[in-house]
Amino acid sequence: MATRSGAHSSLAHQARIIDVTVQARDELEQRVAERTRQLLNTNKELERAMVDRQQLERELLEISEREKRRIGEDLHDMVCQELAATALFLKSTAKEIAADNAAAAATLEESAKTVNRNVGLARELARGLQAVELTASGLKNALRNLAAQACDSSGIKCHFKAARGVRVPDDTSALHLYRIAQEAVTNAVKHSEAKNILVTLDRNPTHTCVSVLDDGKGFAVRRRAKGLGLHMMRYRANALGGELKIERRRTGGMDITCIIPSRG
Repeated sequence: MATRSGAHSSLAHQARIIDVTVQARDELEQRVAERTRQLLNTNKELERAMVDRQQLERELLEISEREKRRIGEDLHDMVCQELAATALFLKSTAKEIAADNAAAAATLEESAKTVNRNVGLARELARGLQAVELTASGLKNALRNLAAQACDSSGIKCHFKAARGVRVPDDTSALHLYRIAQEAVTNAVKHSEAKNILVTLDRNPTHTCVSVLDDGKGFAVRRRAKGLGLHMMRYRANALGGELKIERRRTGGMDITCIIPSRG
């Protein structure tokens, strides 16, 4: 009887252990399932947020292009014409008073020259802001012209170099890459105190990249991170599924490179 009682107690104990184990397993599976649902919901929210952000970035780029076009047209059609008219008026007045007041006439002539110089600056600004109609095959020439214009307007030696046979995926990619290079060159001319700027267009089997390198004083990326120009360059790189790298060069100056996936 004692043996039977002991066996019965042992079986009951084993049954309780099994029940506890099954209960613990069920609870664990329930927690795992609940946590999995939470993670899936979080992942869906993140995906929606990423899609919304990409849409906002695209809209911001479109607004930027429209505003650049509008400001460029206003500079060219209104400001430049007004300045040119002012210069002509100063010259005309100088001629009228030259016989009676040579000193004042000379001052007006010098003022007219200053106004004309400002006309040239305004036209350069307008040219940089006006709409750019680019095709994928035209990017190389556009970048070459960008480097030449930087040389002419600043006196800095700006060179362009392209790999043989390099191509970009499409017209949209060409426009974004050009705008990134344009912004980087403009910043280098204005702020870097560089003597040389190099614009490059390169490609390997998987990626296409545009780089702008200078030998100037460089800048701290964190301090410039709030600048709208850098944000716009990053938005353009993101719109192409690419990446914008901003690095200090060991030899001095900066290296700004946009890398995008090649297609086809």
